[in-house]
Amino acid sequence: MSKEKGHIVDEEMLYRYFTGQLDVTEKQAIDLWVEKSTENRKAFDEAHIFYLDVHALSSIDHSRQAQNIDDTWEAFKVRNHIVDPQPTKHLTLSVNFLKYAAGLLILLVAGWYSYQYSNQPDEIILSAQGFNRDIELADGTDIILKKESTISYPEQFDPSERRVKLEGEAFFQVASNPAQPFVVELDKAVIQVIGTAFDVKTEENKINVHVEEGIVRFTSSQDQATLTQGESAALDLGTNRITKYTTTTDNYSFWRTKKLTFRNSKMADVVMTLEEAFDTEVVLDNPSLGDCNITVTFENEEIEHILQVIATTLEMTVHATNQTYTLSGDGCN
Repeated sequence: MSKEKGHIVDEEMLYRYFTGQLDVTEKQAIDLWVEKSTENRKAFDEAHIFYLDVHALSSIDHSRQAQNIDDTWEAFKVRNHIVDPQPTKHLTLSVNFLKYAAGLLILLVAGWYSYQYSNQPDEIILSAQGFNRDIELADGTDIILKKESTISYPEQFDPSERRVKLEGEAFFQVASNPAQPFVVELDKAVIQVIGTAFDVKTEENKINVHVEEGIVRFTSSQDQATLTQGESAALDLGTNRITKYTTTTDNYSFWRTKKLTFRNSKMADVVMTLEEAFDTEVVLDNPSLGDCNITVTFENEEIEHILQVIATTLEMTVHATNQTYTLSGDGCN
């Protein structure tokens, strides 16, 4: 092929034309070049025939097809003194431009993150490891954080709200400030108050809220409930639905008051309360014992003494083995 043709349509482009690797614009350029002169048409046809011959021969061994075509094409270029096209100045400028653009983009992104980070208030994270922890916030709110729970909040509250995040259980005595509501952020729910006292307990499948004073707004993604003094609610984390209920005792606050009260309570319910309060297992070996009723109050008592009092009152016996307490008896009439 002539030097002139090499500037317009080089052999590399013809090769890519025959193998279908050109885009529409490049293919049109080849077609125009072929129609430009008889000499171009002849060169095109010769190259095409040569390519087809090479392709036919290499197809005999499919495993070596691609290699054979490339090798033979390289031989064709050597035979015809064809030199691979050098990268154009336009391409070099484009690469440099992209490098500069990428560098500038990195600087802009890094600067944006630095700006955002520098404008975020410092966060305070407090945990209660092995014991309950008393916390007093700068606004006067008192918090009792149950052991193995964590709370976090900004060093300075936003002017529009006082937001804290809770994992576990805590009791809040919130300082009243109608202009700056107090918000407790939980997993899949929030609690908003102005000035009140309430207990929040997060568990694997539910969140319980008990209100001792004031009004609490309990909100999930699917439901909302307003709770007043003495009311409680549970959020099912599976359905995101909230159910209100009334508690007859303050046993939910045993973790901070160490007080248990049972009023004509069935033993089945007493056992569940004791298991939760002391994180242990209590078994009734006779199912009918679950229907026995008892009225009693315990304060600062160990589980062994509580069970002994219950057993004596209801004519039962109690045995302890490996952190499991078993109550035995004939049942109640």
